Amino acid sequence: MSFLPHPGRRRKRLLVALVLTATAIAFAGCKSSAVMAPIGDAIYYQAGPDSLSSMTVRKVSVATLVETASLTNTVSSFDGAGVLSPDGSIGYIVNEPTSGHIKITKVATADMRQLDQATLNVPAVNTASISPDGAFAYLGGDAGTITEVRLSDLVVTRQLETGLYALLIHTATMAPDGAYAYFGTEDHAVIKVRLADLTVAGRASLQDVTISAVISADGQYGYYTQPNRIAKVRLADMTVVGDEPLSIDGVTYTVISPDGQYAYVMGNTNPAVLLTVRLADLKEVHSETVAIDGNAGWSVMAPSGQFAYLGSGNGVSTIKQVRLAFPHDLAVAKAGSGSGTVSSAT
Repeated sequence: MSFLPHPGRRRKRLLVALVLTATAIAFAGCKSSAVMAPIGDAIYYQAGPDSLSSMTVRKVSVATLVETASLTNTVSSFDGAGVLSPDGSIGYIVNEPTSGHIKITKVATADMRQLDQATLNVPAVNTASISPDGAFAYLGGDAGTITEVRLSDLVVTRQLETGLYALLIHTATMAPDGAYAYFGTEDHAVIKVRLADLTVAGRASLQDVTISAVISADGQYGYYTQPNRIAKVRLADMTVVGDEPLSIDGVTYTVISPDGQYAYVMGNTNPAVLLTVRLADLKEVHSETVAIDGNAGWSVMAPSGQFAYLGSGNGVSTIKQVRLAFPHDLAVAKAGSGSGTVSSAT
């Protein structure tokens, strides 16, 4: 996700991204962000506030790439985050208005209808994650504050002040079993939070600020992009087990293939550069450029892993579909007594 600087804030806002596991997905709620529905039939995105007092989240059919519904929220989104419920039926949008307290809005995604809205007395929110059962959201904000919100009634239930561990929290991911959440911070760290008692249970130090984050489906590793690097963290003990440079500068989004073998990393340029990174050794194995309207803003991946969808970060609504590269090794076994050769056409 990318964020607009909030008026009056002195700290520089970074282009940051939130890409999570299937049970903790970013829902459009900040300047430029998007999510694919769990069944892969729709994309929800928001590309910039409409005005100082409102913003619109749009639902787009994957089959036609045509908008089918939208919700105009009466809270503008200078900073914010959001999550989808695990089944994709409900979205929770967290917005920071130009003045006043944070708002959280509950939305029925079928018809983009507002169901509820509440005020949260919490610091500015930059990122969010959701428990696998859809009961709680965990919001990461300024000054390293992590807030637990009960989603049935949109009430704050607990808060954690991480203190020296963080200044701003930029990314949030959830373990598949819901036992831990992981938050990337401005002080070049990833902190591990045990959700049973909402306490810090570990910390990994990186070379730079985390821009995007993904977790492997088995929950063993977290992959953290920095402005021009990608790091691999073993989550059990928060040990950095790999750190490699990337050929692009200014990463915005990262998505992970369903089989956990590759990450697709997008840069904030036009044409957009989409890198394929082999996660076993963090090596780039493919690079593709895609021309889009405006600057690159967001990317999502179909649950099948066959296609990515790229959208602009400047309010232009054109969406591009890109067939993803899966560079697998091919093993050929000979059967029978014949002879011949096998060669590649690529």
